[in-house]
Amino acid sequence: MASLRAASLVSRTDREFSRLSLELGARRDCGQVLMDFVDLAAPTPEPVVLDALAVRVGGSPLGDDWIAVSRDDAQRLLSRVFARDLGMNASIMSEEDAGGFARRFLDLFGAQARCFTNTPVLDDEDVDSTWTGSWKPLTSATFDTGIAVVDGPRAGLCWVTDED
Repeated sequence: MASLRAASLVSRTDREFSRLSLELGARRDCGQVLMDFVDLAAPTPEPVVLDALAVRVGGSPLGDDWIAVSRDDAQRLLSRVFARDLGMNASIMSEEDAGGFARRFLDLFGAQARCFTNTPVLDDEDVDSTWTGSWKPLTSATFDTGIAVVDGPRAGLCWVTDED
């Protein structure tokens, strides 16, 4: 497997990404929202891109623990973690607003983009009021989860951390 050093990621300047990052960080008033949006300087295997994104936001590589998910599941997971505190499950914003933020992040990428996470994504009916997920942590926070996306020559990550 190619090493993280082989991943040439170049920060991408994008007005919508910048607005989204600022707005989401201001609205989600607990924990942290870690975001990155990059161009790939050269073709790079997905696992290397994902691990390089993790390192760029201060996390640790997940290696073989990345879980591929559908775009719909990525939308569901991001909506859930934007709307609720991961530690206490307290409401942070409306489901509608959280869904809007999730859509805006995923809309930065094309329809064929591949999405990845560190936790199985459950159907809404399988999630009770205490769900915080089960995961391989990316950060040193008590709770963390999110979505990383690879879309041809670009990639991005939107990750939420919380403490209990």
